[in-house]
Amino acid sequence: MSTQDFMWLAIGLASLIIAGSLAFVFVRMGMLLTRAEATLVKADAKLDQLDVPVMKTLDHIGGIADSVDNMVARVDRVTAVAERAAGAVDKATDAASASIAPTVAKIASLVAGVSAGARAFLTRSRGKDNGSN
Repeated sequence: MSTQDFMWLAIGLASLIIAGSLAFVFVRMGMLLTRAEATLVKADAKLDQLDVPVMKTLDHIGGIADSVDNMVARVDRVTAVAERAAGAVDKATDAASASIAPTVAKIASLVAGVSAGARAFLTRSRGKDNGSN
């Protein structure tokens, strides 16, 4: 056997080993893809079963969201009424303060005048009593 024959024999054996290895890999890959397909079919069936409960839950959540929106609208209306009432109370307080403040100032002036007059009267009266004795 010559060197060239040995080279062709080695190339043939290498090609046969590579072809066998590739066949083994492709068969294993096919089995893996078959199992993956079966798993995906089962997962799809489970997802189809979950469709109805999920839709019911989403409908229920939508109803809750509508109720919350209605409550928020009511709270908004109540807040607007409270703001208007607070504005009216503020106006009434300002009006009462404006009408009472001059009256209080007049009463304070009157009390101060009466007090000064009484003080002046009493100090003069005592002064006369002290001087005549």
